[in-house]
Amino acid sequence: MTEKTLDPASGDDWARVYYFSFLAPLLEEPPITYEGIKDHVQDSAELKKDLQKIQNWYTAHKSELEKASSEEEKELDKVRELLRK
Repeated sequence: MTEKTLDPASGDDWARVYYFSFLAPLLEEPPITYEGIKDHVQDSAELKKDLQKIQNWYTAHKSELEKASSEEEKELDKVRELLRK
């Protein structure tokens, strides 16, 4: 989710920030929220700041996110194996 948000090929700044803010409530401590961004839809400087907040958050949490993803992948592998039977 975060890597897609940070990839300029995924859309314009507003679309990427909005996408992240829409899914951010799934996080314990999101770096941005929709409530915090909704008033600066057309302000490119603020959107750049939002993207930087997301980048900083991602950098700070990348190892724990990768660990959680790895653990989830192990569980998904078990399900995949059961489905193959």
